[in-house]
Amino acid sequence: KLNSANLELGSGSVLCDDCITSNCVHISLSSFQVLKFINNFGFEDLNRVKATKEQIAEIKKIMIQNFNYLFEKRLKSIQV
Repeated sequence: KLNSANLELGSGSVLCDDCITSNCVHISLSSFQVLKFINNFGFEDLNRVKATKEQIAEIKKIMIQNFNYLFEKRLKSIQV
């Protein structure tokens, strides 16, 4: 049984260990399930999320990495 996942920054795709790229981050399965819940139900239902401090910290770290990846990619695309 899986206990973790590989998320590709930018696309949010879940990749197997054989397909990971340099843009992937490792996430625990429990944190991935929290993200999946938020994605499926939206931010208005955040009060229904039951997450540990560790899950929240891991999700925050990944969201910051994803934002930085997307922001840097956009900045590079507009450079002359």
